[in-house]
Amino acid sequence: MHEYGRTGFEGPDVTGTVSLDAQATEVWQRSPFYRMLETGASLLRRRLGPDTVGEFSLLPEWYAAGLTEYVAVLTQ
Repeated sequence: MHEYGRTGFEGPDVTGTVSLDAQATEVWQRSPFYRMLETGASLLRRRLGPDTVGEFSLLPEWYAAGLTEYVAVLTQ
């Protein structure tokens, strides 16, 4: 499970070049849940492979760890 917290900290990252807020925003906007909220989808499923692994920010790491499928569900 990944939780996204506050993104209001405006200080730079450890390199001093990009704000932590900007980094958090980019990660959120490249997440499956952001896409689902934008499109109104309640289910997102992807088989992980070379053609899909770059779609979301979290998938390359999981694919490298050996995962083969990703499922996200929004419930209310």
